[in-house]
Amino acid sequence: MTQRSFAAEAAGGQKQGRIVRWSCLAVVGLLVAGLWLQMPYLAVEQSRLEPWRILELWCADILALAWFVRFVFEHVLEAEPLAAMPFADTRAQMRGVATAGVAAVVVELLFTFSLMLNERDRYKYGTTTDATAVAVRQINRPATTWYEVDCRFKDASGQPRQAHVRVEAEHHVFPATLPAATAQVLSSHGRGTSLIAIRYDPQFPARAWADGAGWDDGQKIYWFSMLTLFFQAIVTALFLLLLRRWSGGFLPWWWEIYKVLPLLVGGFWLFVMGLIDRLLD
Repeated sequence: MTQRSFAAEAAGGQKQGRIVRWSCLAVVGLLVAGLWLQMPYLAVEQSRLEPWRILELWCADILALAWFVRFVFEHVLEAEPLAAMPFADTRAQMRGVATAGVAAVVVELLFTFSLMLNERDRYKYGTTTDATAVAVRQINRPATTWYEVDCRFKDASGQPRQAHVRVEAEHHVFPATLPAATAQVLSSHGRGTSLIAIRYDPQFPARAWADGAGWDDGQKIYWFSMLTLFFQAIVTALFLLLLRRWSGGFLPWWWEIYKVLPLLVGGFWLFVMGLIDRLLD
């Protein structure tokens, strides 16, 4: 190999290294921005879940983070260059990736559906009481109005508790089952009387609902989790299918980007949804 060839190869390696480093930095920046934009929503929703349920809910995202960290360790910290590979040499690795990804998706879906069933049952058998509406926030959308309420109450043992409840007024009309007193507090934003009827889970009082509003308000975190998982699975599957159809029997040098894609998609989804919420507030 000539000196010019060595120089060209070195320059190509440096360029690839810069692309990889800046791409990983962009993913981290997008994820941080998305978490910052969505933090109010995530904080409220996760306060309603036991710690072990939070881990269940984000198990696929934890795997995505592990893949990303491994990619950064290998190709940024250790500066191992990405390289084109014969497809036959990567077949076992790709099968392992597909198996792990499918397993994570199935497990998270099962956990998410279990959480939905638990939410419905806890609402059905919840303990009813009156709570003081400390703050009422109204969020207007073209077809729906949501009311976010921070409230305080005492549980059956007399312990003071705090909870966040949400009421969805589809087509800007309160649910027919919502008590009139609660509707009055929401529509007046807590001015005057501020007592609303709530239901809470006696096993985990931070999980509460406005009595009569139903167990699902269309904004629960399990819907957000399933949509995130859906986009992550679709984008990653399409990328792997693209690699399988790559011509020439060799995978391109960027084939290992699949380790970055799930976290990239998750960060992008967080960012977009958080930005929409901020712009529409």
